[in-house]
Amino acid sequence: MNKKQAGIIVTLLALIVCAGILAAKVNGPLEVAESGFNEEGGVLTFGNENTKTNETSETSSSSFFATAHTQKEQTDQQSLANLRSVVDDEGLSEEQKAVATEKYSKMVVAQDHEKKIAQHLKGRGYDDVICYLENDYTKARVILKTDKEELSETDGKVIRDIVQSVAKVSDVEVELRQ
Repeated sequence: MNKKQAGIIVTLLALIVCAGILAAKVNGPLEVAESGFNEEGGVLTFGNENTKTNETSETSSSSFFATAHTQKEQTDQQSLANLRSVVDDEGLSEEQKAVATEKYSKMVVAQDHEKKIAQHLKGRGYDDVICYLENDYTKARVILKTDKEELSETDGKVIRDIVQSVAKVSDVEVELRQ
């Protein structure tokens, strides 16, 4: 494998990671505004309003988080496997291997930080949490499962402090899901 092929592999790996993040961001509930369909709280329901239940809302939210966790895990595993194969490729120069090794170690550390942030926030009483470290690990996006419509200033500060203390990231975006 020459330098050009290694560059293509690294580029494709970056695209796969970006596609995974974008897919997790985009794969929210359907939003349809037509007669016969009602949307409330980000949940698509069919029929009249009397048939809506909290169970439907909880199922949709749980489904979102389950899907997001699964997609994130698969994307992370595939990215690490791709980087590992680049590191193990004997046809690459030591410089290319060093770059791939550095990316691999940064990704492992970022995944560890994401898990720790989620654990800390779950310990604070949030039902479910997904954390993404984005933009070369300089920005954190935290998705919280909560019944609140919006975060209080204190809650926002606590979340930012947790992210800052664990991952040393000060740019934090918080998204609420019910």
